[in-house]
Amino acid sequence: MTSPSDKHGLPHQRVSPMFWIKTAILVVLLGGASVASTDQTQGSLGVSATVVPVARLELTTREPELLLTAEDLDRGYIESPWPLHLTVYSNSRSGYALDVLPVSPLFSAMSVQGLGSEVLLSGEGGTVTQRWSHPQEVSLELRFSFVLSNGLQPGRYAWPVRLAARPLDQ
Repeated sequence: MTSPSDKHGLPHQRVSPMFWIKTAILVVLLGGASVASTDQTQGSLGVSATVVPVARLELTTREPELLLTAEDLDRGYIESPWPLHLTVYSNSRSGYALDVLPVSPLFSAMSVQGLGSEVLLSGEGGTVTQRWSHPQEVSLELRFSFVLSNGLQPGRYAWPVRLAARPLDQ
């Protein structure tokens, strides 16, 4: 016995119900495909990608230790012995935010130079926004001055701030 043929003389094949169940699951998973008829399958699949803005900071010099002398304490402030060199990489079209975070109660205020203009921050630190119009990397040379907290003693102190970069939302 021969199987029935279509109008082109090709044999029809019986398709199992499980085939249609698997096809329906695939259509649901793909979310955009559609089945046009039982004789013909057509589909479309839309694909999109979203690039999430990121920013990364790379410190290219070591954070210096601060050596507080009795003279620094009498004067009430200290300047960093050398600048911090760092690079900020970001794919954000809007720019980045530089977070300056205190890690010790060594100071009550600070200034940061090297971001276009001097930035004054409290002892709680803060965020400095740097805007641009296209993704890029930028090399910075930052200098810090710290207004010293009361009650400190002369001696060596670890670097009192941490830096972090975040992308600006578009």
